[in-house]
Amino acid sequence: MIINMKKHFLRLLFLTLFLIFTIYFISKTQNKNEFGSNLTCIKCNIILISIDPFRTANIHIYGYNKAITPNIDGFAKDSLFFTHTYSPSSWTLPAEMSLLTGKYPFKHKVLNKITITENQSEEVTNLKKLSPEIKTLAELLKDKGYKSAIFTGGAALDRQFGFDEGFEEYHSGKDFSGADFNRAFEWLRKNKVNNYFLFIQGFDLHGQFEPDEGFDFRFKNPKYSGKLTGSKEEQKLLREDALYSKKLDLTSDDAELLKSIYDEKLNNFDKKFGEFISNLKDLGIYNSSIIILTSSHGEEFYEHQRIDHGHSLYQELIRVPLILKIPGLKNIKIEQQISLIDIVPTLLDLTGLLGKNSSFDGKSIFPLKELKERQIFSETDYRYAVSLRSMITTDQWKIIKNIENGEKQLFNLKIDPNENFDLAEKNTKKLNELSEFLDKI
Repeated sequence: MIINMKKHFLRLLFLTLFLIFTIYFISKTQNKNEFGSNLTCIKCNIILISIDPFRTANIHIYGYNKAITPNIDGFAKDSLFFTHTYSPSSWTLPAEMSLLTGKYPFKHKVLNKITITENQSEEVTNLKKLSPEIKTLAELLKDKGYKSAIFTGGAALDRQFGFDEGFEEYHSGKDFSGADFNRAFEWLRKNKVNNYFLFIQGFDLHGQFEPDEGFDFRFKNPKYSGKLTGSKEEQKLLREDALYSKKLDLTSDDAELLKSIYDEKLNNFDKKFGEFISNLKDLGIYNSSIIILTSSHGEEFYEHQRIDHGHSLYQELIRVPLILKIPGLKNIKIEQQISLIDIVPTLLDLTGLLGKNSSFDGKSIFPLKELKERQIFSETDYRYAVSLRSMITTDQWKIIKNIENGEKQLFNLKIDPNENFDLAEKNTKKLNELSEFLDKI
């Protein structure tokens, strides 16, 4: 009888070990598939959120020493968190159009609000007039039966530029208004049974945005005694002065005041974003949706003697946050550099709609295990006041070229991530090498 009990125990032990091994193997296989080419979310709906101008430098999960973004940080833990995402431009109009088309600005040609024609006349820039062959993400999804809506903060996302293309509903607030999460959520309540694409854009962090209740200056240094007030009228004057004079006369305390106001806006947005995420959970669609939080560009606060955006291609303007929530994947940090133009092909890949002969400038980030560093190209022809091109190589060299006068800057981002030391004169070989490559793009 003792022998039989031992045999029974051994069989039970073997069966237990076999089950443990089987569960472990299945889980490892599933993880492998999640990171492999078979990752799809065909039934998933898409919610894309773009907030301007979003600085990675002021987000806690990106290393900011102030914990003012708890809801964004929490969302990142549910998501794929990209540390080095770059915009193809440093201001809203061309960058948002690239976000929605997967094309570089010089390809979709929506470079400024006004286009100068061949006969030197002026006309409002419009995607379909300049590039009728290019389809937006909304158009591509509409062809597959998706319902869609866009809620914008107006200004550079006016429908006259083509931002309504493919969307069944286009809603805009007054210029430079914040993200309208309330109306967007009501749209979701009515359309949650359909496959849908919802795009929410707002200027919650813009210099021209002010909350209705004003500022409480919660992050302002109480000892500040400088000349600035932080008003949007003042910000506009400083922006214009910087654009044409190339340099402002501010102190470090002035810059800190402007950043403190930005932090207040970001803290307010974080709270609003958290409420939206909570509503998605209550509605039962959070876990089954693809949700993206990003921005079309960053913002300068005197890092290179100017403020605002559009006027340069330094890191503070083209490096943007990207947090991508996909059902089944959580708390994954991705450090390879990618571009906003990769988002459209990535979303189409996830939903099983990316064709083999797709002609995007961007590429899907999947399979993640094969994701490699990518060369980054950015450009700005902001209001015809500047004409700049930049490239970041896979080994972290960066060139910025002025198309009008031929001036070039060279930086090694590995040892100089803040671009304080121009190496153009010291390393002419690398400068010429990158310049030639940049001219071929």
